[in-house]
Amino acid sequence: MQSKLIKAIIAKKINKWATAVEKDNKEVAKLIRENTVVMGGSICSMLIGEKPNDYDVYFRTEHAASKIAGYYMQQFKVIQDKKHKRSTDNGENPVDVPMYLKHVTDPNGFKCYIKSAGVIDKRTDKAYQYFETHSNEDIQAFFGTTNENEAAGAELGDGDKKISTPPGAVEQGQEVAAQRSDITNEFKPVYITQNAITLTDDVQIVTRFYGEPEEILKYYDYEHCKMYYQSWDGYIKLGEKPLECLLNRRLEYTGSYYPICSLFRMRKFMGRGWNINAGQIVKMAWQIHKLDLSDPEVLEEQLIGVDHAYFVEILEHLEGKMRLDGKKSIDETYLMELLDKYF
Repeated sequence: MQSKLIKAIIAKKINKWATAVEKDNKEVAKLIRENTVVMGGSICSMLIGEKPNDYDVYFRTEHAASKIAGYYMQQFKVIQDKKHKRSTDNGENPVDVPMYLKHVTDPNGFKCYIKSAGVIDKRTDKAYQYFETHSNEDIQAFFGTTNENEAAGAELGDGDKKISTPPGAVEQGQEVAAQRSDITNEFKPVYITQNAITLTDDVQIVTRFYGEPEEILKYYDYEHCKMYYQSWDGYIKLGEKPLECLLNRRLEYTGSYYPICSLFRMRKFMGRGWNINAGQIVKMAWQIHKLDLSDPEVLEEQLIGVDHAYFVEILEHLEGKMRLDGKKSIDETYLMELLDKYF
C-alpha cells in the first residue's frame, strides 16, 4: 500500500474519532485532531497489504495526554456506574469504582489506576480485581462473538501446548464481553490497563508515553516499528531502515523500556516467520541483566508491560509471600515454582 493511501486511511480514522467525541466535548475532539501520533504496527500492516488489528495512538503534549486519558477514564466510570446501578436494582450492594491518573517521569507519561467494580473475587475478601489480566490477543477474542468469548475463556492456546486459564480470568473475560454489549456508540472505552486505554473501533490510547514523535520512538523496541503519522500536519515518516527490516522480516532490536516484553514480542514475530540474529538477542539479555528483578516494583513494571493474565496472578502470589515472610525482595525459588506452575 502506498504512503499516500495510508495517510488518508489514518486521517479518516482520526477525524471519525474526533467527530464522535465532538458532540460531547469539543476541547477533547480538538486535541485529538491536533495532538495525535499514530505509531507502529498499523502502519507496518498497511505497508504489506494487511488490515491493521488496531491503531496505537500517542499524544504530543502532557496536556493532551492528560485531558484525553482523563476523559475516557470518566467515560469508563459512567459505564461502570450504570452497570452497578442495575446490580443495585437487583438487590446487590453498590460498588464504587476508584480510579485516577498519575503522572510519571523517566520517561514522561501517565499511568491509569482503575479497579474493576463488579469483578468480585468470591474466593477471597478482596472487593476488586485489577482490570489488567489479558494479553492484547485475548482482549480481541473477548471483544468478538459469543462463541469466541467462550473459546477464549475455556483455554488459551500456545502452539501445541494448551494452557489453562488462570483463576479469575474466565470471569473477567465474561465481564469485559458483557460490558462491551452495553456500548452502542463509537470510540467508547472497553478496557483499561496501567499503560493504555482500549477503545472500540480499533483504537488503543497509549498513556505511558507522550511527547514529540521522535522522542516516543526512542522507547520502541524493534526498528521496523519506527514509523509514525502526525495528525496536526498529515506528515508520515517511514524511513529506509524500518522499511528494509519490514520487507525482509528481520527483527533488529534498538532498546526498550520493557525488554522482557520485547522477548515476548520476539516469540510472536518468529511464529509469523520473522528472523532474528544472536546479536539482537544479546542486546535484550544485556538490558534485562541491568534490571533488578528481585525488586517487586521493577518486576511488576516489566511484567505489566507484557499485559499478560498469568503475570498478574503471579504478582499477587509473590506479594502475599513477601507479606507472609516479612521480606522486601522476591524469593527466587518461589518465583521459579510459580512460573513452572502457571506455564
